[in-house]
Amino acid sequence: MAHVESSLVAQMRAKLLRGMDRRDPWDALDLLNWLRFHFPEYLQIRGDDERAAAEFAKELADELSNDPAFPLIELNLRMISDELGKRP
Repeated sequence: MAHVESSLVAQMRAKLLRGMDRRDPWDALDLLNWLRFHFPEYLQIRGDDERAAAEFAKELADELSNDPAFPLIELNLRMISDELGKRP
């Protein structure tokens, strides 16, 4: 199961980076809707949609922290993770 999930996460990361527009920041709802549309199986595996999206956004932002090509996407993902983490 872990291999399936890691392969799925790799696909998600690649597709999200292609999908995010650096000039038009996303919000938490954008990411949740994107995950629900493109990768509902990931959310089913993880159980809690908002927590899964927050963790995914934080993990990807951490990976991008040293990549000079994605500073705006990194910042946007951190804001999304924070927003989702504050929800009850």
